[in-house]
Amino acid sequence: MGRITNEMVHYCYELGKKVYQGKLSQPRAKEEVESETGMNIGSANDYIGVIQSMLKGEEYRRTINHYATNYYLDSIRKDFGESKYINAVKAVGKHAKYYATLGYGKQTGLEKLVSKRLAETENNRNDICEKCGYKFSATAKYCRKCGHKLYSN
Repeated sequence: MGRITNEMVHYCYELGKKVYQGKLSQPRAKEEVESETGMNIGSANDYIGVIQSMLKGEEYRRTINHYATNYYLDSIRKDFGESKYINAVKAVGKHAKYYATLGYGKQTGLEKLVSKRLAETENNRNDICEKCGYKFSATAKYCRKCGHKLYSN
């Protein structure tokens, strides 16, 4: 099957979430996506892997479609909270920068998406711990919830 449908994206997200939570292995998840949706196993692996990278705030090197990017970001915010959402938005930004180095041009749509979403986050006020998402006072040096050093102060 060539076209990646919205239903495939949703299925990848649900299984990718289970992989992140340690409830399912990635090899099993990609096999299940292939068998249940008809998605190519390589694409399933990419789409599930991107979720892992987003949640960790890491650069990912496989490109997913625009619908999937938005769906993943919205779902991560709903399911994991602001801290993981910010990680995910930053991961998308890292991917856009990586892609620009390949010589295929820029992904200006992704760059705009990242700018817009970061501008909308509470993190711009620098009062949310980047590690756990706890809201802290302007004078705090360490997060009261997780003990993380607050680099912005």
